[in-house]
Amino acid sequence: MKLYTYGAHIKSRIDDNESHKHLCYQICSSPNKISIVIEEEKLDLQPFQRVLINIDIKHRLQNGEWENILVDAESKLGNELAEKLKKEKYLLGFEFDSTKIEELLNHKESGLRPEIKKAIDTIKKHHHNCELDEISNSVGISPEHFRRVFKDQVGITFKNYIKWQKIKRAISIKSKDQNIGLTDLAYESGFSDQAHMSKVFKQTFGHTPKEVSKKL
Repeated sequence: MKLYTYGAHIKSRIDDNESHKHLCYQICSSPNKISIVIEEEKLDLQPFQRVLINIDIKHRLQNGEWENILVDAESKLGNELAEKLKKEKYLLGFEFDSTKIEELLNHKESGLRPEIKKAIDTIKKHHHNCELDEISNSVGISPEHFRRVFKDQVGITFKNYIKWQKIKRAISIKSKDQNIGLTDLAYESGFSDQAHMSKVFKQTFGHTPKEVSKKL
């Protein structure tokens, strides 16, 4: 699993996959002939054929090898995917170079305005426990202006940037210590509590932190 500024790239074998949904756009493909059920409709995919799934749409992947790319719904790339979907549940035969997607998801901090770079440095120092008003004041920008500039520069809303940083921190900690309890993991990752962490993981991945950790 690779985690980015506002998304994830997951290559893994999926077994016993249950129907689920999440608040990310999902791009799915497999090296093999395989099927996916989107709500009540079954689709048969050819090797490496992609399907783009809209947010909050129930789907279930057939057991097998999959490549899944998750894109935050409130990111610039998420807005582009929404335009392609035009409110449809899915788009079969979606063509998009995965390396380009990774470049977009893995936003580089070089070239950012000094105020935004300073804001990101401050966020990291505080382990992502930051409020927008506090950060905007610390860099001398009004909250509303900061909100707009941050998304324009980073490609995602401030709130969701913080969310993804906490997710990345949680997965990094879990990958180094498989025995850590969920309560401690939530605290060390910057979530308010275990319930909050579990809710965020479920909304993002469609799975609990424990289920996601199995893919590490």
